[in-house]
Amino acid sequence: MKIKQMLRWNWQNSWLSLLVVYGVMMAVCVLTVILVAIASFSDIHINGVTISSTVMLFVVGIVLFSQSLRFGLANGVSRRSVFWGFGLFMLAFAVIVSVADVLLSGLFGLVLVPTDELLPYIYQQYTAEKGGVLSFVALTVCSITLKLLTGLFGYFIGGAYYRMNKPVKLLVSIGVPVTLFILLPIGFGLLPSGIQNTLWRALLSALKFLVSSPYALAAVLAAAAVLFYFFSWLFIRRAPAKATA
Repeated sequence: MKIKQMLRWNWQNSWLSLLVVYGVMMAVCVLTVILVAIASFSDIHINGVTISSTVMLFVVGIVLFSQSLRFGLANGVSRRSVFWGFGLFMLAFAVIVSVADVLLSGLFGLVLVPTDELLPYIYQQYTAEKGGVLSFVALTVCSITLKLLTGLFGYFIGGAYYRMNKPVKLLVSIGVPVTLFILLPIGFGLLPSGIQNTLWRALLSALKFLVSSPYALAAVLAAAAVLFYFFSWLFIRRAPAKATA
């Protein structure tokens, strides 16, 4: 019962963001149709339906960690129920958003504004070989796992920041980008050429495996989602109740 309560609370505090994102995308579509009619453009595509919704899930995951925990603790809900309530909510939300992406892309196509989506582009050969229905199912599964991972990764980030004090938050906020985008490339460049070539071959082999089938990518994404979800439990199981900053 408590898990159901948290699932419902998470939905009540997230559906508006869903409407806002798709409302903006619809507005872009209408504006594009008007521009096509006025300027007589013949080849206009819209990008970013899947990207926009995926970013939304990431933000929702970050925000709901602290908000759902505060709500749960204030209403006698255990941390375990808060945790499982969010996980079930994010799984359902990922399915809903993935279906909404498909419907919105189809709607755009009906009004002659096609969309360029990343997953169909990556798996063009798979789609050509398997046909419409099988490729649609595979790409939908892949989209669901991608969105699930994004939401749970956001939840993990939200949990990490919730447990940090302000100096550590500042250090992490600066240190992680510096490490990823400056120190790691510099360190990689300092490695012997033999090690660099080995790492590049390993990376290319991994990428080749991921693009071989949508199910291969979905399996990796699902495994990563489970991993981040587990680490999120480490943050929430003894998380203290904090006042809203």
